[in-house]
Amino acid sequence: LSMLIPVLPFGVASQMATGAPGYVAGGSYTAATAIGNAVSVSGHPGISRLGWQSWLAMIYLLGFTVSCFFLIRDLWKIYQLINKGNPVPRGRLRILFSDGKIPTASFFFYVFISRANLTEEDISQILVHERYHSVKFHSLDVLIVEMVKVVWWFSPVVYFYKNSLQEAHEYEVDQAVCREFDRKDYAGLDRKSVV
Repeated sequence: LSMLIPVLPFGVASQMATGAPGYVAGGSYTAATAIGNAVSVSGHPGISRLGWQSWLAMIYLLGFTVSCFFLIRDLWKIYQLINKGNPVPRGRLRILFSDGKIPTASFFFYVFISRANLTEEDISQILVHERYHSVKFHSLDVLIVEMVKVVWWFSPVVYFYKNSLQEAHEYEVDQAVCREFDRKDYAGLDRKSVV
């Protein structure tokens, strides 16, 4: 139900500026058009107050703007990491090593690895893990959910869905990686909190 707020039409009665007292025309407005429609305070033609539809639309647009800002900021940070780094090609992947300032992650075919306390075996397991993420296009799934979050920022369902999707991605990738590596070694890597 909460996902319908942006497109829900509101029936609004507004006083027309025709000079005819009491003339009311009905209209149908969505949240986006309700902002400019102020209700006139009776007896005071120069004073107006916002109706609840206008307030609701302003709150929605504020949340939309803030969500958009955070998504663009996060994508900009990824873009900067890719451009500032020196990607090392390994098959289809482009690996960017760091000194521990960023967590191990992948974004499409770019893999960010923090070298802190990692052996070569750990790095090879991480690369297999992140390769599965990139081959399955998990970054695209998360990006689509992030764009949905921009529009339906007010719905807790979107946040639960994102967490569930990321958890399902991790289970899927962990199952595939455990076919290639010893489970105990891989679990030890997970305890280092790098995957």
